Amino acid sequence: SACAQPLLDAILAELGLADVEAIGSEVAIGRSGVRAAFHNYGANKLVALKKIGVAAPWDVAYSDSRADLPMLQHAQQAVLVNPNARDERAVRAVLGGVAVERF
Repeated sequence: SACAQPLLDAILAELGLADVEAIGSEVAIGRSGVRAAFHNYGANKLVALKKIGVAAPWDVAYSDSRADLPMLQHAQQAVLVNPNARDERAVRAVLGGVAVERF
């Protein structure tokens, strides 16, 4: 997730999913406040996955954004979750077939 890791951990704990491994953005605290030390966004998701030993290709990748095209391109099955129309069009233009889940 592009979400800050501490926030992501808190959300998973609140949902009763504290044992789920999730990768968020690394944050650093400095004189100017909290900032992203590593923003887990776009192509950086590939870097973060590789860092923990998860190498492409993978069976399924889920996303809600076209920003994750670098990750989705390495999945046998790409799934968009509640995408907006613009993101869905952009992903379909690159990948062709893509599953879409809406709830």
